Amino acid sequence: MKLSSIIALAVAPLLLVACDLVAPAQQRDRIDRVAIAPTTPVYPPQPPALSAETRTSYEAILAQVTASGDLFFTRRAPTKVLNEVELVFFSLGRGPELLTRIEAAMTADPKARAWLLPRQAWLLGRLGQFDEARAVAEIARTDFPAEPDAWFVWAFANSQSASGSRVPVTALRDAIEHLLVMAPDYLGPGDTTAEGLRQQLTAPPAPTTPGGR
Repeated sequence: MKLSSIIALAVAPLLLVACDLVAPAQQRDRIDRVAIAPTTPVYPPQPPALSAETRTSYEAILAQVTASGDLFFTRRAPTKVLNEVELVFFSLGRGPELLTRIEAAMTADPKARAWLLPRQAWLLGRLGQFDEARAVAEIARTDFPAEPDAWFVWAFANSQSASGSRVPVTALRDAIEHLLVMAPDYLGPGDTTAEGLRQQLTAPPAPTTPGGR
């Protein structure tokens, strides 16, 4: 079957299969996207070193996404699939291109803003554009309060920044609590769970060093 026919039938499910096929190689090269807080200008600062097998697999997935145009994004791929595609773009050093594609998809289909605005905010944060990330996350939460991603990304964007959050921790925790009611088994961008973020927000502050402020 031709690639164009395959994509026309079911873009997202096929990408999910492709991601499953490269899982063993991917596990060797995967970046921990959750443990590294996006507080540097570029996140990650450099693409990881990929094995030849993984690079070939990632480039094949990238080709499928490219061939689908806006369809992959406007058809609302499952979060797990979109997370893996994000990993592919960043691992190949093409994170900004993914952001551009998502912005283009929202222009092509305004209805897709409901689930792509939160992803846009997340990617802006990954790329070190924290003020922009917070602004987009605010719009997403205001315009699409029924979207769990909007609440997660709003809390995340306001808890991960170079200059510190401008929102009280209690407000961030309240947003996550609201999210947990909406989606108790929530999985968000970067394979991050709402429960994991809530644990971070409720953790006791780190002890200060002697003589520290």
